[in-house]
Amino acid sequence: GRIVFPIWDHLGQIVGFTGRILNDNKKIAKYLNSPQTLIFNKSNLVYGLFHAKEYVRQEKKIILVEGQMDVLMAVQNGYNNVVAASGTSLSVDHLKLMTRRDESIILCFDSDAAGFKALERAIILAWQVDIKVKVLEIPEDCGKDPDDCIQNHKDKWEEIIKSPLTVWQYYKKKWSGLKNLEEKKIINK
Repeated sequence: GRIVFPIWDHLGQIVGFTGRILNDNKKIAKYLNSPQTLIFNKSNLVYGLFHAKEYVRQEKKIILVEGQMDVLMAVQNGYNNVVAASGTSLSVDHLKLMTRRDESIILCFDSDAAGFKALERAIILAWQVDIKVKVLEIPEDCGKDPDDCIQNHKDKWEEIIKSPLTVWQYYKKKWSGLKNLEEKKIINK
């Protein structure tokens, strides 16, 4: 009941596998990975990076999403500069792997509480190592992740990738709709 993905390192060698359940059964783990080893270290792997390298060099930007399905859907639809952080928390090592030259990273995480938290953590990490980041925000009516948005609203996906938000625009938009201090406290949790 799982689809299995090979995981390549940035040199093109298969170093492990991940399996994702086909139906969202809450009783079992959504993803199962190869065990952590010296070769398969998720903190040093960016899913899709080996295949995206040439496109990233050409476009000078890379779109970072949360999951393998997001990457696969993007690539199937011609967006070849999309990668994921291999189902683990984003690290400085991930960021450095993605920006060996002068590329900028465009962050596009799921539009749920965990995704927003991961996005803001990624912004802070990128700033710590002086990497330029922008943000893609998936509209509420387009689904919760890039996979949904591309499958169901490809035209809107096209729109948002053409004009990613600066970090300042993202925060301004986030805070501008809040009416009082209590709402601001809730959104920061």
